[in-house]
Amino acid sequence: MVMHRVLADLETPCLLLEQGRLARNLNRLRSRLRGSELTFRAHLKTAKCVEVARLVHEGGFGSITVSTLREAEEFGRAGFRDILYAVQISPQKLDAVSALRRTGVDLKLVLDSVAAAEAVSAQSKATGDAIPCLIEIDLDGHRGGVGPEQDTLLLEIARMLSAGACLAGVMGHAGESYALSDPDALRESAEQERRGAVRAATVLRDAGFSCPVVSVGSSPTALSLEEHAGITEVRAGVYMFGDLVQANIGVCAVEDIALSVLATVIAHQPSKGWILVDCGWTALSSDRGTAEQHTDYHFGQVCDEAGEPFMDLVVLRANQEHGVIGLRPGGTGKLPDLPLGTRLRILPNHACATAAMHDVYHVVEEGELVASWPRFNGWHVTEPAMAPGLRVLGRSAAATMASRGLAREAVADAFKSLAAGQAQLFPVVNAQIDPAPGRAFSIKAGACSATGSIGLKIGTYWPDNQRRFDQPNHGSTTLLLDSNTGVLQAVVNASDLNGLRTAAANALATGLLAREDAAVLFVAGAGHQARFEARAVCDVRAIRRILIWSRARASAEQLARELSDLHVDDIIVVEDAAAAARDADIITTVTAARAPLFPAASVRPGVHISAMGADMEGKQELDPACLTSAKLFADWPTQAARIGEFQHVCRGGMREAHEIVGLGDVLLGRMPGRQSREEVTIFDSSGVAIQDLAIARVVLSAQASRDGARTIEF
Repeated sequence: MVMHRVLADLETPCLLLEQGRLARNLNRLRSRLRGSELTFRAHLKTAKCVEVARLVHEGGFGSITVSTLREAEEFGRAGFRDILYAVQISPQKLDAVSALRRTGVDLKLVLDSVAAAEAVSAQSKATGDAIPCLIEIDLDGHRGGVGPEQDTLLLEIARMLSAGACLAGVMGHAGESYALSDPDALRESAEQERRGAVRAATVLRDAGFSCPVVSVGSSPTALSLEEHAGITEVRAGVYMFGDLVQANIGVCAVEDIALSVLATVIAHQPSKGWILVDCGWTALSSDRGTAEQHTDYHFGQVCDEAGEPFMDLVVLRANQEHGVIGLRPGGTGKLPDLPLGTRLRILPNHACATAAMHDVYHVVEEGELVASWPRFNGWHVTEPAMAPGLRVLGRSAAATMASRGLAREAVADAFKSLAAGQAQLFPVVNAQIDPAPGRAFSIKAGACSATGSIGLKIGTYWPDNQRRFDQPNHGSTTLLLDSNTGVLQAVVNASDLNGLRTAAANALATGLLAREDAAVLFVAGAGHQARFEARAVCDVRAIRRILIWSRARASAEQLARELSDLHVDDIIVVEDAAAAARDADIITTVTAARAPLFPAASVRPGVHISAMGADMEGKQELDPACLTSAKLFADWPTQAARIGEFQHVCRGGMREAHEIVGLGDVLLGRMPGRQSREEVTIFDSSGVAIQDLAIARVVLSAQASRDGARTIEF
């Protein structure tokens, strides 16, 4: 997720996604289908992005269509279960299909031949899993499928599927609708598609076969379909983004197009009427889909940085890394004055082809850059498989592969999975070995279906380690289990990863909840974790002054020296925690305290507090009086009310656990964050296992092709 950046921060070329336009496009089709009993099976071959998929289905996990097994695997991990793989299956991919179905994904296949049906039936018998299949019907001669009058072939395929697999229904795709532009012709194409699919289903049913699914769809026909009789579901994909081809067809307007490529002017050729940009076919694609339409946009329509089109200004030529901008031949527009360094947006001919050139959507809302959403390309899972045996990753190797940015992404994904119901957390074990010298350990365990992560983290506190053995007092070890076998798969020294993931939670909360102009940070506590927390906050807010307080002044002074490389005006060690709190815009508490560090009266309106220290019964950093009227957020609300900072107000009846908002719900847009400038927001981080599993998994994957992780027989 991107925090507080502007378009000027982006390197060009890059892919922009207008969130408002996306939302309007989604609502347009949603409104057309509202009130019908049709299933909407969104086609995500263009999107290739979990965040977009969740918006399409309003935060849920509805039915989807994919075009590659990579898409099926990625969306399956994210929680989508009802998936149609809408490309005729080849026998070589059936083992991968079966493996996916074993993970709980209800993957359905498409085929149009007896040979393919025979292969799927054989696979189904061999695995004991009757794979559901839809027979593709050729409704307009566009591509593949059983012809509209090939009833004998249709029934032969059905019989072969019944020998071992499962006939789930029929599907069609009105691909020739993309050659139309007249509304009446589009409506007729949609009706032809519907009639053809219903006819095929009737032939099958009359022969005694079950045909529960009758699926149709393309973006032009889904937006033109008027009669629903006999069909059960509609598919569409490009409609959510729009493009210039769609605009020429008439199913969207140019101002509806949500995707664009941000480019920069790099040179001029005045004698030729050319302006060169750093955006060629590697960013735009070489698609010329508008060439035969009534308006030829060549390689894309040129807009200003805000997205307003220049009349008749298009990308005339696309080389690998250069785009040549000029006036459309025959147009009446004038070549604008675009100085070197000017930022431009280019609308795509074909959203699918252009999006495929990029691996991230930079999400824009009302001119502001609000997020970055990863998208995936390719046909196969790219994450390196873990080596057989037990992998052991030491502290230095783990620290080398980790970064604050990586930690933020991993923790954000963990919080989203938790909010989406894709993760399980188990009761925390907190054990005190002896009252003196206070040796203790904790065990936090969890599982995440989105990533297949299962495991636990052991946290230790041996207070004499530093003095006696020159070892950290705090230690962390993460254990990952193989999700298929339960066998121990990896052991990671997470001492530094723990610091990064805890600080990443603070950074996410601060980025979402603190005021935009917050500039004064007060760090209460100067232990090992405080170093991570201060840097993480500076990543998401333009901090100008840092105040540090600790009961051990020498520790605070040492921390101030270590943070001297930060680009801030002042780092000040203070004696009075209450006075520092009164001066702060953001307060981060990171201590093992069991009593409030400062009174509630020290907390000003509009302050954001991240309380990072309380993770067991009895720990306390904040005055309960400052929690009674503040807006409360947590990594896991249930745990925060039991062993986190909020335990004191929840047990005392001053607040209820249901009032605490999970940070994942804010990240997913389900719940608001800060709603006024004067509001006090408090984030309670008691720590959850899936944070540890997420960052350990990412680090291990990054290290898979290097020598930092040892593998031993186990």
